[in-house]
Amino acid sequence: MSDEAPIERARSRDRILLIIVATIMLLVAAVFVWLFTLEPGLGACEDAIKETLKAPATYQRVEVEGSSGDYTITYDAENSFGVPLRGTGSCIVSGGQAQWFEDSHSDGLTP
Repeated sequence: MSDEAPIERARSRDRILLIIVATIMLLVAAVFVWLFTLEPGLGACEDAIKETLKAPATYQRVEVEGSSGDYTITYDAENSFGVPLRGTGSCIVSGGQAQWFEDSHSDGLTP
């Protein structure tokens, strides 16, 4: 009887750990779905921005304002010399197509 108690405690601990891990995995999945599927127009906007960059692989979103296909996006990316630049502009998504308008006052200097 004394051998069964530690085994039961270990099983109970394993069940609790499994529940915790499963909960964390579900939360991560929910955040992933929220970030990448609820705003599909944002992905189209980021693709439109990358088309204008010299080094699109260095694109990093800094801030997004707006929703439902009308966004103001601030981003960092490197120029062809590897110098980090900051850009800001507006994007409008209509019919799955994004139109990107870089702000003319965006000086490209990272603060």
